[in-house]
Amino acid sequence: MTDPNNPWPGYKVSLSLVEISALTTLVGATSAEAFALGLRGATGLSWASMSAFGLVHVIRSFVAAAVSDAARETLGLRNAAADLAVGMGTHPRLWMDHCNGTDVALDMSEKKIHSIYAFDRTTSAILDITPTTSKLGERLLIYDFRRPEYDPDVAKEPWRYWLLLACSSIKLAEVFTLWHLSASHLYWISLLPWLHGLLSAILLRFTNLSMDRADFGRRDVLTGELPSHLHAGGVGRLFIGLPGNVRRHYLWTIVWGTGAVISFVSLIATFLTLRSSRQPSEVIYIWVSFQLLWLLLRIVMYQIVLARGPQRLGVISGVHLWSSALPQLRRQAIQMMFGLAHHIVTIHPRGHEAYLADTLDAQKIQGLLKLSTYKEKLPHKLMPEMSNGLDVVAVVGDVVYRGLGWIHGKLDGDNLYDCVLTFLNIGGRLYAVPAVRVQRVGVPPGDIESQPPSFDPRGTHGRNKDSDGKLDFERWVHWIPMEDEGDIRVWAQLRDMKSHGPVNAKFLKQYELHQILQAGTLNISLYTEEEVVKTLQTSRKAGDTLRESFVDAGLL
Repeated sequence: MTDPNNPWPGYKVSLSLVEISALTTLVGATSAEAFALGLRGATGLSWASMSAFGLVHVIRSFVAAAVSDAARETLGLRNAAADLAVGMGTHPRLWMDHCNGTDVALDMSEKKIHSIYAFDRTTSAILDITPTTSKLGERLLIYDFRRPEYDPDVAKEPWRYWLLLACSSIKLAEVFTLWHLSASHLYWISLLPWLHGLLSAILLRFTNLSMDRADFGRRDVLTGELPSHLHAGGVGRLFIGLPGNVRRHYLWTIVWGTGAVISFVSLIATFLTLRSSRQPSEVIYIWVSFQLLWLLLRIVMYQIVLARGPQRLGVISGVHLWSSALPQLRRQAIQMMFGLAHHIVTIHPRGHEAYLADTLDAQKIQGLLKLSTYKEKLPHKLMPEMSNGLDVVAVVGDVVYRGLGWIHGKLDGDNLYDCVLTFLNIGGRLYAVPAVRVQRVGVPPGDIESQPPSFDPRGTHGRNKDSDGKLDFERWVHWIPMEDEGDIRVWAQLRDMKSHGPVNAKFLKQYELHQILQAGTLNISLYTEEEVVKTLQTSRKAGDTLRESFVDAGLL
């Protein structure tokens, strides 16, 4: 019998739905997130939104996967399920909060560098089943990943996929029942999230993006204890040719974005309809019963529909050191070395602005090495031309050498911090010369000898200001070796310059350079000319290793 004092017969019942919904969010969250994020394939999208109970988890998962990695972190949407679905890449501003175990991934299909601190499920599984190097200091191991010519899961997928989608159409029983009971707008409001999931699953199936595939994309992954500006790095592995993540495709992002909007609108509309409409109590009871049924079925389907194992996507066909790797694998390793350089720049205490003009592209370095004459010391005959002006075409600095040393395992020491390979255009001829490069810190424009002495250790932030008070990150000093004059070493000093461009050289004898360093007006760690010589020896070794690497890879 209807209570005459209650103009809305279903109002009290609908109020309790808030409590019921809150309780049901504690059950089935794992299955809802896994289906919504595609961890069981795209067919799970139709099952994720079957029940209004747990739809909050579905909406949260949709938003987490649709937004960028940085936004996911900032908004607090990151969780283990989202990491398994799409991984998690670093942002320079967020890196220091996640610096332990940071990895670098290079997506070769898009030529983009990604710093990663949480791999997606497939990549993580492949990495977990491969051994690391046995000792710290051992050279980086290169893993060659081969994809299967025949994928049995792809062959079986069509009938199984359509069967699972067909099973989800049991949702129509609820729709027809509510429609038959004249449940106002409730039947189509409840239909929308499921219909979106069904149509999305069909779209992703026809675009071959419905499940992890061995033939989707390609990326090389560099992982381990990565080197930094002063740290040589530890154990490392390089994986060549891993499959890409289908859930990183823009169609998945569109599906998640639209799904979040539709599910949110449906959830709000459902409760507004239940609270404000004159719904009979039996309609509300039937609706609740269906939601509980779909919740249980979703949990059951989660146990039935299994994820793909990494062994289905390919196998590791070979493990190599640099010396035993084929030229093709070495070329990929060089690409990753420059990818690692980009990563080191983002965390370098000098600031990434200081390295904006450094050459961090393998193809450009290859071209420069082919065109240039490699010299350990420049001849005296070039001094007049250098005094009148020369052009610094490009530089390869410490961030590249750190990655190079990690790959080869034979470049070490703090001296790499000041090492550089300088490409100079002198009189129309290109030279490649190993040299020493320092960034003088905190000195205003003018006479550097007039500043108070200071010897700042390596790793000091290089924050200089120009005459207008603006930050200037490119106040570099290069010392380039010239042929000796008897027993006296001669240096060409390129001072207060950008990483490249025209500059005039000033020539210093070894005792003159020693006096400048002793004065401590450059605000650098080098104290004597002998330290510069020691750094130059490391720079020459690094330059030789770089050239040998390009030769070994068939690039020179």
